[in-house]
Amino acid sequence: MATDTDADSDADPRRRWNPATDPAIDEAIRERYRAVEMAIGHVSDHVYRKWARRAPAHTECDVVTAWHDGEPVHYPSAANGAVARYHRESDMLVLARMGALVSTVPLGDRPRDEQQYVRNQVTSE
Repeated sequence: MATDTDADSDADPRRRWNPATDPAIDEAIRERYRAVEMAIGHVSDHVYRKWARRAPAHTECDVVTAWHDGEPVHYPSAANGAVARYHRESDMLVLARMGALVSTVPLGDRPRDEQQYVRNQVTSE
């Protein structure tokens, strides 16, 4: 007679749990995990120009550094499967899709509830 533990022992040991695909995991957590896992391979001149135009003058890094230093967040306004990271120093969101940086968004230009939602994900206060 088979038991639940027998079924578990038959599972493929190479199969790894992935929170990005687990339906039991909250959407915000899945999107943050996707942002953690996204490697960037392409940055267009367009994104560099957006960063230069939108980032505050005191920001001392480029958009790629902002992506790497940024904290993964769930950003509901991200379109077409893009994921986001929030760069605190510049108060900017950096968006990526399919391994390429696609946009930058000044968080201060977004509605107040969106700003609060993003900031609440990266602060413990």
